[in-house]
Order: sequence, then structure tokens, then C-alpha cells
Amino acid sequence: MECIVHYKDIKFSKKLIPATESSYNTLKECKRIREDLGGSNRHYEQSCRIPDIFDKDVPLFHHRECHSKFTNIQTLSKC
Repeated sequence: MECIVHYKDIKFSKKLIPATESSYNTLKECKRIREDLGGSNRHYEQSCRIPDIFDKDVPLFHHRECHSKFTNIQTLSKC
């Protein structure tokens, strides 16, 4: 098990949270926003690890802190 949007540079809990379809959809939307913005906002390494399709038979996990950092782009893009 590993975090699908892991950031090596942040302090994170050891606890991995199973991704739900809703949290996966949030990650996909943020991936799209990041790709549109490009540059340093792209977070290429994390974006590449998000699968194209949510498959409930293939478990996905994330750290709460990594998920928050990746999805923060929604707030940034609204500003």
C-alpha cells in the first residue's frame, strides 16, 4: 500500500486512507486543473500516479496531508 499522491517534502501521518469514488473524483478534477495551469502547479509526479478510471476492485490509498496538498489547487484556482 502506498499513497497515490505522495509528497516526500511534507510531514505526513503514517496512516493511509482508502480512497472513495468521491475522493478519487476530487483528485481527478484537481489533476485536470493542475494540467491546465501547468508549470510548477502541475505536480507531475503526483498527477501521473492517479489512474484514469476508478476501479473499486483496485484499492487506492492516500495520506490525508498529501491529499490536502494536491487538492489545494481548487482553492488556488478560484482566487
